[in-house]
Amino acid sequence: MPQYSEPEWGVTQDVTGDPSRFCSVPISPFVLTGVFIRLIQYHFSTPDNISNPALKTMLWTPNNSCNPVPSGSAEDSPSIPPTVVWVDSEYSESVAGTNRRPSVLVKREPVSSQPMSLRSEVLPGKDRRTNTVRGKQMLREIQGKHSLICTGTTGASADVLAQEVFERMSAYAPVIREEFNLGMLNVKGFGEVSSQDLSGGKKAYYAVVSVSWAYAERWCVVSLGPNLRRILLSYPDTE
Repeated sequence: MPQYSEPEWGVTQDVTGDPSRFCSVPISPFVLTGVFIRLIQYHFSTPDNISNPALKTMLWTPNNSCNPVPSGSAEDSPSIPPTVVWVDSEYSESVAGTNRRPSVLVKREPVSSQPMSLRSEVLPGKDRRTNTVRGKQMLREIQGKHSLICTGTTGASADVLAQEVFERMSAYAPVIREEFNLGMLNVKGFGEVSSQDLSGGKKAYYAVVSVSWAYAERWCVVSLGPNLRRILLSYPDTE
């Protein structure tokens, strides 16, 4: 298995924002979608990261158009070539209806919630401002899965692309799990190559890399008033 270096956030790999912003928001399925997209984009941003020689020309760039665009305001600045491999979310407006291939589309699958204790309650809550115990600490486990859909113009191209993504995600799964405090992050594998009929008698081939994850979510329930001891019900006289 190839030895991957840490991602570099330099000028050549700068995309559309500060990658540290992921660290300033609570973990959520939506944030994990962005993490997976960014990781795959940076992997395909330079041929040095790509292990399969057949994929070293399939580079991702921030240019989603079909023509080169200037990389800066200076007239002599080098242009950014169009991206070869498309990496985005499955529901992105720029992807829908384009049938772009090759591509890696990140799709969030259904998310479920599981209790981690009886009635999802743990120790009594603690108010950080007054350092007093109040309320109830609640705890549950959020479980979900992401599908990384790797498409190609041929079955072989989709297959080798899925294997490249599978190896990359497997290599960085322990780092992602630790950095985002996940309880579990498992790159389960990638499926068989399937095909889909397109207009004009063409076909699109794809293989799916499955990534399952889970994390704990904690919150505190504080009563703002006395609990009701009884409820009086009165009904209007219908006679």
